[in-house]
Formats: sequence, C-alpha cells, structure tokens
Amino acid sequence: MNNELYIKRWKFFREVLKIERKHHKITQKRLAMMLGIEQSFISKTETGDRRLDIIELLEYCDAMGLTLTEFVFRMEGRLLAEGCLSPARKEEFLRWQSIYWEYYKNPPASKKKQEGI
Repeated sequence: MNNELYIKRWKFFREVLKIERKHHKITQKRLAMMLGIEQSFISKTETGDRRLDIIELLEYCDAMGLTLTEFVFRMEGRLLAEGCLSPARKEEFLRWQSIYWEYYKNPPASKKKQEGI
C-alpha cells in the first residue's frame, strides 16, 4: 500500500467526519453525549489519535443523521476532488454519482410518499 496515499486518505476521512458534524451543527460534546461516550473520544477521532471501527462509524453517522452510504459517498467525493482515487475507482464513483443524483431528482413513488413530495 502506498503510505503517502494512505496518510492523505486518513486525513480526508477525519476531515469529512468533522465537516459533517459541524454541518449538522453538532458539537463534539453533544455528539459524545448522543453516543454515550466521553467528548475526548470525538476529539481523538478527529485529530487522528483514535480510529473508528465500522460499527463505531455506523453509530457516529446515525447520530449525525447520515446513512453509512451517504458518508462513504461524501468521503469518496472528497477523495476524488483531491486526486486520491484510482482511475478505475474514479470511473465507478462518477457512474454511481449520476445514478444517485438521478434517483433523488426522480424518486420512486414510495419514496415521494415517505418524504411528502
């Protein structure tokens, strides 16, 4: 594994966590309270002193009102913008991005009813 690329991706992962938390107007203290953990856990995660496993990431996303899929989509968008996706992954991301946007422009009737559209 390319260590330089790994370090960049790890940095962007932490940045996306922090950006999403702030976007949802949630403080570290509030997020920690929602998760039933210490505020220092959130701080250490955002600074890179602590890592999240997939279940912790799922709970983190739930607390911010995001699905894991939405988080990964945003993460990959950031990696694409920073040139940190392989050409094959970039192509696949762009394909899924067009599908994603088309779905939200024209959701199925069941989703329209759910969201009151």
